[in-house]
Amino acid sequence: MEDQPSRKNLLIVGVGSIGLRHLRCFQATGRVRASICEPNAALRLQVAGEYQVESNYADLEAALADRHDAAIIAAPAHLHVPLALRLAEAGVHLLVEKPLSTTLKGIDTLRRLLADRHLVAAVAYVYRAHPILRAMKEAIAAGRFGRPLQVIAVGGQHFPTYRPAYREIYYRDRATGGGAIRTPRRMFSMRPSGSLARSTGWRSMPNTRCSKASPSKIRSTSWHGTDRCWAATASISTRRPTR
Repeated sequence: MEDQPSRKNLLIVGVGSIGLRHLRCFQATGRVRASICEPNAALRLQVAGEYQVESNYADLEAALADRHDAAIIAAPAHLHVPLALRLAEAGVHLLVEKPLSTTLKGIDTLRRLLADRHLVAAVAYVYRAHPILRAMKEAIAAGRFGRPLQVIAVGGQHFPTYRPAYREIYYRDRATGGGAIRTPRRMFSMRPSGSLARSTGWRSMPNTRCSKASPSKIRSTSWHGTDRCWAATASISTRRPTR
């Protein structure tokens, strides 16, 4: 691919399964020059070689010796805020993978820093762009169901297929953002996260196709990923839940 002057410099911090998807998707757009930052030397060199990444870094300080317009933080969740603070200090726009953090520590400082530096940042709640959930929102806003009292969304993954290394990554440890409750819950946040939830224009979509849904048909809907890794259902009820 020929270099284009208008292309942005994008740094991807962490190239596990999610970071790797961001790399593939952004490379496919042809709109960025992507580089990677990954402390795992074997993984870093493997990804750099397979995806022809010109610049790869073992740590963030080495990466910040070069200029980057924006960065995606796809490291373990407990590192998100410290990494975001350092990148924001360097004037880099941010897309932070969910969850933003495992604690509230440092978040107010990050918000102030982003505002002071006039930086754009977002948390990667990609389900906000999912056809079914967008159609649900449109149906609710249009009053099709009256005033809903309860909305239930349930999703599931077959981890051995979707993320084969789940036993070795942060998923196994609550301290790094994993755990049986925290990991699924964080994927379905539909509430805005203040200034960190604004659209950045730097978009990376899931690597599966989604079925389309019409607001007029949503009482109960389902979707299955084309790679057989995902299954999701959603329903809206105007009845009060029984206790």
